[in-house]
Amino acid sequence: MNSNHIKRIDFTKSVEYDDKEDVYYVKSVTTGEKYKINKLKDNNHWFCTCKGYLYSAGNPKKCKHTQRIRVIDQLYKKYADKITNMELEDR
Repeated sequence: MNSNHIKRIDFTKSVEYDDKEDVYYVKSVTTGEKYKINKLKDNNHWFCTCKGYLYSAGNPKKCKHTQRIRVIDQLYKKYADKITNMELEDR
């Protein structure tokens, strides 16, 4: 296995999603601290508690946590139904 593959696995383990509150939690790889990331009501902005960073397409100030979540959220929404169906088939 190459090191890139290992980094991808660690990347996915550092993110948790709370579907009841619709928030993400990201664990910092360097410090181990957990940050809460909220999606604001307009659905185009992400807010991270690490230093109060706000991410949007037009805002160049962004932290790496919101970048991670933006990508994961897009994938989650895209494949959520497929994942649920697979889990139901396994039961």
